[in-house]
Amino acid sequence: MLKRLTVNPDSFSLSDMENQLLDIEENKIERYIHSKNRQLVQTIVDDYCVGIVHAEQYLSELGNALNLLSPHLDMIALLNVGTKKMGFRTIHDEIDVSAYAKRYGGGGHPKASGCGLTEEAFKKYVINVFDIPPMRPDPDRNELNIKGASYGTFYQNSNGEISYIQPQPEGKYVIRIAEKKLPQLFDSYEEAEGYLKRNYASWLRFDQDCLKELASSKSISVEDVKKNYPAIMTKLLNEQV
Repeated sequence: MLKRLTVNPDSFSLSDMENQLLDIEENKIERYIHSKNRQLVQTIVDDYCVGIVHAEQYLSELGNALNLLSPHLDMIALLNVGTKKMGFRTIHDEIDVSAYAKRYGGGGHPKASGCGLTEEAFKKYVINVFDIPPMRPDPDRNELNIKGASYGTFYQNSNGEISYIQPQPEGKYVIRIAEKKLPQLFDSYEEAEGYLKRNYASWLRFDQDCLKELASSKSISVEDVKKNYPAIMTKLLNEQV
């Protein structure tokens, strides 16, 4: 490949076999990211909201992907207990992970850094989070309970708390948890969701769970709720505004 690139740089192209190998590698990376996203643990460490995952390969790709999947997190911590190393990745301009890594004797760049897994770091990033369940990824096949819906969106967390991002007049949003409205008023849906995820570790509720609960509360069938979901939710929203 290098010889072909050197001899004919203007006409260089990958062979069918090389393209196939690249596709296989990309699929491996995608599966790895999908698997690690389901192992991600959210917690507060040193005043940062951090997603922690144990990983040994594709660290750059994994760190970037997990940050994009959970932008409410300040950073992703990538741990390798075997090599006693840990890395940090962020997508936020206001977060400097190189400065953070220096706390543990490491360094790097503002958005990518690393350090040794010291005894202090091991306690904070392994022992203290051992009993925290992994984050639940948001469902990607919902058709009714979707982000930014005009009639509102349901979330839930591992404690069983059901929350609801409710649109308000003039493009504002509020959050209700167990029928109690939080005092904050948010300027965007993304801001409200970020607050909910950071402070309550909530995930987007599955369509089927929303349908079953509404059917039970309205004493109608799940199919009837599904057919009239926007109307039912709009009525509920109007009752709460």
